[in-house]
Amino acid sequence: MKEVWTAVFASTLTTVFVFIPIIFVREEAGQLYSDIAVAISSSIIMSMVVAITVVPCAAARWMKVDVEEKGGQSSRGLARLGVAMSSLIVRFVSWLLESVSRRVCAIFSVLVASIGILFLLTPKSEYLLEGEEAKIFTIMSPPSGYNLEEMQGIAREVDAFLVPHIDEDPEKFARGESNLPAIKTIFNICRPTSLLTIVTTKDPKQIDDYLRIIDERFGQVPGVTSFSSRGSIFSGNFGGTRSIDLDISGPNLATIYRVARIAFNKANELFLSPQVRAEPGLALGQPVLEVRPDWVRAEEFGVSAHELGYLVSAFSDGAYLDEFFLEDEKIDMFLYSTQTGERGPGALDDLEIYSPSGGVLPLRALAKIEETVKTDVIQRVDSRRTVSLSIVPPRDVPLEAAVERVETQLIHGMRESGDLPRDVQIRVAGASDKLKATRQALAGNFLLAVVISYLLMVAIFSHWGYPFIIMLSVPLGVSGGVIGLWVINHWHVLFGFLGAKAINQPLDMITMLGFLVLIGTVVNNPILIVDQAVRRLRDGTVGIAEAIVETTRTRLRPIMMSTITTVFGLCPLVFLPGAGTELYRGLGAIVMFGLMFSTIVTLIFIPAFLSLLLEYSPKYGGKRR
Repeated sequence: MKEVWTAVFASTLTTVFVFIPIIFVREEAGQLYSDIAVAISSSIIMSMVVAITVVPCAAARWMKVDVEEKGGQSSRGLARLGVAMSSLIVRFVSWLLESVSRRVCAIFSVLVASIGILFLLTPKSEYLLEGEEAKIFTIMSPPSGYNLEEMQGIAREVDAFLVPHIDEDPEKFARGESNLPAIKTIFNICRPTSLLTIVTTKDPKQIDDYLRIIDERFGQVPGVTSFSSRGSIFSGNFGGTRSIDLDISGPNLATIYRVARIAFNKANELFLSPQVRAEPGLALGQPVLEVRPDWVRAEEFGVSAHELGYLVSAFSDGAYLDEFFLEDEKIDMFLYSTQTGERGPGALDDLEIYSPSGGVLPLRALAKIEETVKTDVIQRVDSRRTVSLSIVPPRDVPLEAAVERVETQLIHGMRESGDLPRDVQIRVAGASDKLKATRQALAGNFLLAVVISYLLMVAIFSHWGYPFIIMLSVPLGVSGGVIGLWVINHWHVLFGFLGAKAINQPLDMITMLGFLVLIGTVVNNPILIVDQAVRRLRDGTVGIAEAIVETTRTRLRPIMMSTITTVFGLCPLVFLPGAGTELYRGLGAIVMFGLMFSTIVTLIFIPAFLSLLLEYSPKYGGKRR
């Protein structure tokens, strides 16, 4: 117990304290991280308590050692295999330490391989997964001028296409006997300005097929734009965690809409079958009469701005007078001109206004009336007129890659071609904005976790050099995690002959948590090696090479036992399908493959690097070989 206490204590603290930076993540991902951090930290602390109290007592009470048993003479196949592998690894480490050139070559090869893996295999990142919710939300937006009756006609056409497939056998679509996947439920909301349809498929695996078919079918309705997206368990159902929002703002409404229409068309050309939605719509089809007062003329005739506006309101929509209560009911009073119903809004310029300075004059004498078209809804962002485009790229295009394409090809391309005036600004927001903020927070917290782990080990070992050697295993583990993501995404290629199916596992924010977990786990094996080697050197009975080789031999079994149990414990999460597994599959793959890779590389890298530092840096102490 005395020999392993320092290593056990250091391993526990690094694993627990690495989650401290999680509390500084304020984005949506931080709320998910905090629960995982508490669960892992609590279990690690309890396991250490059990390891130093219950396990020694139980071993002393029930564990019996056969003193006549010869090591390595077991007849069991797995035991013989373990002994053979242990002997092979120890001989390799001993051979590696015989030459400085071999050690330098091994260190250089490991570093180059790790850096190459990080640059070549690291995928583009996502924000958060949508979740495997078998629901499709479709909103259809008509051009200006549609009324409720016309939208109800479109709703009946949609029902005629969808309703026959309710409660169908999903196998009919799989066999090609039906043109649409079987539907479980349909929910419609019809308004004069939109039609919202929510559909749930009977077979969740056919949800992507339904999305593709319905997008083509609804896109054929003349003059109507449709937007379909999968339901999200983390965010809104119209783009949610994969939406790139472009806020197009400027002083002139017509210019904004012209730019928005160009951006809308370019977004559809930028990706293969994207989902693009404009809020509000892109049509300026609402007829509007604009009254532009001539304030100099109005002042000459003694008409104030309030009076002029009040008179125009009374002639058009009615001017608010006051309110009164009839029993418990509040009633608003409005003033209407008698000319409104008789002459209509087209005669607004002939509206007769009494001037305090004398005489009656038409409105056109005090203001200029212009006929134009506007939208029925004006959206403002930061008090500026704004049209927002929501672009949802195809699922095979990571959000980070899609944002880069939008910024370089769409926004920069429009600016170079002159389609984006100087007085119009386009701001990228939505899930892409959250992705950028969360990545920046995670990058800083990752570095903080590394520093915390290092300083903890400095305090435990009372040395600055040994923890540095241990922390070098972190980038090796990160490289292994990247390999794990690559293997999962190419699982069907590597093991297609066994019937493996394709898995799409992006590098989302939950998956990135795996790299934080790795900081606390991959350092455990190097701690065992470095701590034991330093203890043997301080005894003064062996040289540097002998101490490292003997440490490798004695610590190899606990290292392999902890690695194998962790790997097999993560296998169900990574490889077995089930409800919710897509959320944490990436995290499990990073931890599992990162631990496997770092364990293998640690047995090469750490002995080589530790021996060089001990031999060529006298301050590290130890007896030279």
